[in-house]
Amino acid sequence: DIARKVAFFASRQGHQRMVIYYAEDSYGIGLANAFEDHAKEAGIKIVDRITYYGDQKDLERLYDKWKALDFDGIFIAYAMPDGAEFIADCGRVGIAVPFFAGNTMDSPLLARIGGEPAEGTTVGTIFSADDPREEVRRFIQNFTGEYHELPGSYSAQGYDAVKLLATAIERAGAANSAAIAEQLRQMENWPGVAGYHSFDNNGNDKGDLVVLKTIRDGRLQEYK
Repeated sequence: DIARKVAFFASRQGHQRMVIYYAEDSYGIGLANAFEDHAKEAGIKIVDRITYYGDQKDLERLYDKWKALDFDGIFIAYAMPDGAEFIADCGRVGIAVPFFAGNTMDSPLLARIGGEPAEGTTVGTIFSADDPREEVRRFIQNFTGEYHELPGSYSAQGYDAVKLLATAIERAGAANSAAIAEQLRQMENWPGVAGYHSFDNNGNDKGDLVVLKTIRDGRLQEYK
């Protein structure tokens, strides 16, 4: 779970009082709520939640409020480019606390749009192009050869989904939905390019999939 991993990572980094900036849509609300729940488990207090600021003056007023609340970090539940533009705006008013975000901000545009204020931002996502495993190297080589760009998390998940289905059909010996579902439930740590997949009895993927990336020297890299 992305929100959980980011929350506990922030806690280990010493964060105790954070702000959430989120989109007022199903993705933003769901991620913001999940982060707040896990932050509480991790010992972090959410001191404010906002969905909107009007202009730079408005953000300056919010900054004054957050300083009074002794905040030490911001979690962003927004997609690109809005999330990166928020970081850039924060830099313009002097906000220099660390930023954290979900998988929709796993993009090279984060560093380009966010600029210097985005340096050090940590993103929880699924799939890392820095993964040294052979299947990942092969996937990246084939993908870049076809599309002339690095694959993202959605490309990796789509690739794994097709490969998982093909493997389940092969093991089931027939294209029977019940048999295929049973084969998927029996899979443990199936090695995909987006991580290791395992399924519970309800068909949920409970594998070790979430990776953390941070912007270092203007590029998102897997956190080490």
